[in-house]
Amino acid sequence: MAFCSDLRLETGYVVIMVIILLEIEKVICDVRHMSSENIMCCCSEPSAENVRCQKCLQKGHWTYACTGKRKYVTKESRTKEMNKRLRLEEEKQRLQQM
Repeated sequence: MAFCSDLRLETGYVVIMVIILLEIEKVICDVRHMSSENIMCCCSEPSAENVRCQKCLQKGHWTYACTGKRKYVTKESRTKEMNKRLRLEEEKQRLQQM
């Protein structure tokens, strides 16, 4: 009796596996027949219309496709920024002490 129940169990597993494989085959077949417009790929490149180029700083194209000249953006040094922030904090403390 134990042998028969084991055989039924194994047969049940085989049937389930066959059903799963048939479903997978259907899905693969459906995907193959889909048009490329319907498939959203996670690796597709996003549009460049809202992207700012890091070279010329204009919107609408990627940096690697830029034909413009590099813009020079002047920035204060980190030391000047730090000194300005420290001065403001010192002034704030002096005002609070008064």
